[in-house]
Amino acid sequence: SNLTGNVAPYQKSKTLSERAAWDFVAREGNGLELAAINPVAVYGPVLGADYSHSIRLIANMLEGQPGCLNVSSCCVDVRDVADLHLRAMTD
Repeated sequence: SNLTGNVAPYQKSKTLSERAAWDFVAREGNGLELAAINPVAVYGPVLGADYSHSIRLIANMLEGQPGCLNVSSCCVDVRDVADLHLRAMTD
């Protein structure tokens, strides 16, 4: 991400956090490997009734709630993200 432009705080924090992780590994990793996985909006089966904000948006749409947001984002299945994390750890 180009942090010199107009970047929202949440997106900026994700970029700064990843940069800090790469800097730590370079400085003190002692051979530690790092893989960064940066999925977009993650959706999929939930484990309980305490929904996250993103899952609540989908549930509201499915339940016909008024006032759905104009959301423009790509989506990825949580199971694919989990698979990718496993692959990053083992390959």
